[in-house]
Amino acid sequence: MQQADVSIHSFDEDGFLRLADLCATTYPGKEISEEEYLAWEYRSNIDGRALIYVAENETGLIAQYIVLPRKYSINNVLINGSLSVNTLTHSSFRGNNLFPQLAEETFKRCRVQNINFTLGFPNPISLPVIQRKKLFETIGELSLTIKPLNPFRSLYKYLTGKREKTGSEIEMDFTSLHQKNTDVSELNLKEDKILYDEFLTAFNLEKQNVTFRSGEFLNWRYNDIPGRKYYLFKLMEDGSMTGLAVFRAKYIYGLRCGILIDFCSLKKANKLSELLNKLQLVSKINNLDLIFSAAPSHSHEFSCLLENGYYKLPAKFLPQKLSLIIRKHLPDCPSQVTDFNKWFLTFGDYDIF
Repeated sequence: MQQADVSIHSFDEDGFLRLADLCATTYPGKEISEEEYLAWEYRSNIDGRALIYVAENETGLIAQYIVLPRKYSINNVLINGSLSVNTLTHSSFRGNNLFPQLAEETFKRCRVQNINFTLGFPNPISLPVIQRKKLFETIGELSLTIKPLNPFRSLYKYLTGKREKTGSEIEMDFTSLHQKNTDVSELNLKEDKILYDEFLTAFNLEKQNVTFRSGEFLNWRYNDIPGRKYYLFKLMEDGSMTGLAVFRAKYIYGLRCGILIDFCSLKKANKLSELLNKLQLVSKINNLDLIFSAAPSHSHEFSCLLENGYYKLPAKFLPQKLSLIIRKHLPDCPSQVTDFNKWFLTFGDYDIF
């Protein structure tokens, strides 16, 4: 497909250096400007290789649109979906309608590969274009919750510290978590495979629309990713696993932040407060300033966060809205995928956290 001197085509190269170089024009020094990270995300994705379309002229790549194939459990039936990631146009070529053209070509490929729908969490730059061009339907917003651990110090550091949005990883010491008998412990995806599989089966039965968090998916998403460190925990009650938490710590706007990436539980769980309290205690020992998380306000996980001292951050204080967008590709795609009240989503469903 041609537009003047611009060619729009699929990107099928084995290496991702050219994509990394394109990303470096907008995000120098960031993960998506590193070929190793892109190889993990695009090639090693447990649910299939990324679908990538690019715009190119005589100078090289000038825009990209990418979706990652992903399995979703919809009413406990596994179907093929995808996640929109890393949308980018070189600053010199913005306003030329490249993003919508790339997206439409990608959506054609999704239909060919039997991908039912694409989800996305757009940034403030992409969202106006998406809405104006009607590329996706905006169906709802996740709620951001925050747990201050030292409010006065956090405010002082925010006002006087570095203005860089994101910084380096923070190594966490979880020794104190194991000093006493507890129902909260680290999740080992190999040793705890049976426990986790039983938890996942029950979890998918309870949730109507949810990412299929298989053990293989968790291992790829949290253990194999280059440059990041995640900590996985399980909650045990009466010999079975009833809760999952995934934690990460890094500097954000100069603050030492804990991010509760995933917080998933069964409805029968009675000790979710213990899980949250243990993570809070360890966060204080590691001198973190705050913890934040995201969940749909209709979920019982969100209610549990509020009951344990987390506060819902008003929309006017959000760096950006946590909007969920969706595009259906196939005529027999379940209609309920566009019902936000049926979705359970966390930061773990993004790719940037």
